[in-house]
Amino acid sequence: NPLVVNKAIPSFLLHQHLRLADTIETIQSRNDWKAVILQEQSIQLSYPKSRYSEVTLPALFEFQRIINGYSENIVLYLTWGYLSGRYPEYTYTSMQQALIGGYEDVATNIGSTDSTVTKVSPVGYAWRLAFDEYGDKLYDNDGRHPSKLGSYLAALVHFSTVYNKSALETDWRVNGVSEKHAKNLMAYAEEAFQKHLLVVEQGERRSNTFP
Repeated sequence: NPLVVNKAIPSFLLHQHLRLADTIETIQSRNDWKAVILQEQSIQLSYPKSRYSEVTLPALFEFQRIINGYSENIVLYLTWGYLSGRYPEYTYTSMQQALIGGYEDVATNIGSTDSTVTKVSPVGYAWRLAFDEYGDKLYDNDGRHPSKLGSYLAALVHFSTVYNKSALETDWRVNGVSEKHAKNLMAYAEEAFQKHLLVVEQGERRSNTFP
């Protein structure tokens, strides 16, 4: 079984994690991590570039320096829009599109190093694909955090991104997610992975390498 260590803290910005010795020590506790997954606070990369370039980009460059040599991949967790969006448009669609643009932009900006490849895990794309069918069922009651269905969808996309394998290859299931829903979500995860995984390697953007 893979070793998974979660250092998520509610509402934290990426740059705040840089002040936590425990986070840095965990990253550098071994040099064979398959991936270090980084997620900015859920709304930050939906803002204009002029805003996130002052906070998120410098933090990502610093994390890249810290992670280099300790992990094969830096994976940026492209998240989903809120059910009711955010100011000023307050729609899921507008927020989702803004997040897609933000994550893909910062990935291209930080690029890769000699030993670490940067990927964008296209969870937000899978969410957009599933949204027409599932809508608010992907969300917890607050319309921001994921429900069990939403969490399962995100996990499937991460599986494909980290291991470069099809979500259709896994037989992993979660209690409370029916066989029908599991198959539907696997199909959305697979489509997002096949069409929208972004890899930045040696300064070049490319799509995934899954055959």
